Amino acid sequence: MFKEDVVLDQSLLDDEFHSLQQISLEELVLTKNIELEMHQLEDYFSMTSSQMTEEQQHQLRHRCFKYLRQKDKYGHGAFLRKLLQFPFFKLPMHRLLDQLLLKKVNFSFLGMGDKGMLALAECLKINQRIRHLILKENQIGPLGANALFAALQKNTSLEYLDLSYNRIGISSEEITFGMANVLLDTFKDNKTLLILHLSHNKLTDIQIAPLIDSLAENYALEEMDLSGNELSAKSADLLSQFFTATTSVKRVNLEWNALLSSEIQKVISSLQSTSLRVLNLNWCSVCDKGAKELAAALRNNQTLEEIYLSNNKITKEGGKEIGPAWKDNSALMILDLSNNCLEWEGVKPILENANHKHLQELHLIHTQIDGTEVMEQVKQVMEQISSSGGCLQVFFTAKKGIPQTEEVEETFVESNTDDEEMRQEEALLEEMEKHEEL
Repeated sequence: MFKEDVVLDQSLLDDEFHSLQQISLEELVLTKNIELEMHQLEDYFSMTSSQMTEEQQHQLRHRCFKYLRQKDKYGHGAFLRKLLQFPFFKLPMHRLLDQLLLKKVNFSFLGMGDKGMLALAECLKINQRIRHLILKENQIGPLGANALFAALQKNTSLEYLDLSYNRIGISSEEITFGMANVLLDTFKDNKTLLILHLSHNKLTDIQIAPLIDSLAENYALEEMDLSGNELSAKSADLLSQFFTATTSVKRVNLEWNALLSSEIQKVISSLQSTSLRVLNLNWCSVCDKGAKELAAALRNNQTLEEIYLSNNKITKEGGKEIGPAWKDNSALMILDLSNNCLEWEGVKPILENANHKHLQELHLIHTQIDGTEVMEQVKQVMEQISSSGGCLQVFFTAKKGIPQTEEVEETFVESNTDDEEMRQEEALLEEMEKHEEL
């Protein structure tokens, strides 16, 4: 439990620490005006004493007192009071209390559960220092999430919240209804949270609906990660409406959800009039009809900068739709079509129209294309882009020669480096190699 605290921190053994050993808990509370039920703290110490060395017990006492005497500016007292309400609840207290003083707090993989979140929520109502809070894989359920979201109604400092890989979506109808009310109040009042990650939480349409509704009146949130959940038809309708209406959210990740091809088409069609800059639709069952909707969006949208469509069902027909469309687009910088069966017929029109100097990356890995033809085509595209002052990277794995099953990965990078600079770099590399040999 306290493996990281086996060695006593000698810096804590100051005069104040030695004096504290002579003061009873009750005297300390009275003299420092600390509102804490000290018998609960005593119970906590005695409960964990069998698992702590004497030095560790002294260290924990000292830190608790030290934090509580700061008039609870960072919420340590509120955090401890709530934790002590749960019998036999164990956490690495030294690590938690220390991190509550930082701007970036990472409590991932601690198994905090709902009890830990109830305590942390009390802290966040007071602590206005934390900016980034990472809570990955903590077995947090809907009760803990509710408490955390409710705390954000009073917190005006948190900008980044990561709740990935928890269990927020596992809830009864009554709890979900309560969460809906909390979310509506939270995002209506909170104007500081910029990034929210809720990936892999078993969230369904029932839980996503109040979240999307609550964001209608929020003009602060810029990034939202809903990947790896269980979103379906209703969520697709809500998201398509949200993408059209929002002016603040710029980056959305919907990767690996249970959306059908017809449902994801609605989401893509909303891109024709949206302020989104980055959209991740990897593993989302996007087919050729979705590619056609994307083509229509690219002709009208001048804000979308990155779109990720790898591991979908786009074929050469979809490639033929996308190719001519992005010729008319002056915003898109990154397009990922990896792991789609585009074949050369689908890749060719994309390459032929990739002649804008703003393009940065084109991903065509595992798209069933022939290496010889692609190499020549890519070189031509590179020459055109280089002459216009651009810089493009094309990534692909191409079938090359016989047998057809052999695959060679080819990565092309083009820039405006002239011959003289290239010669200088080669000479520098040769000198470095000679130096290494010596």
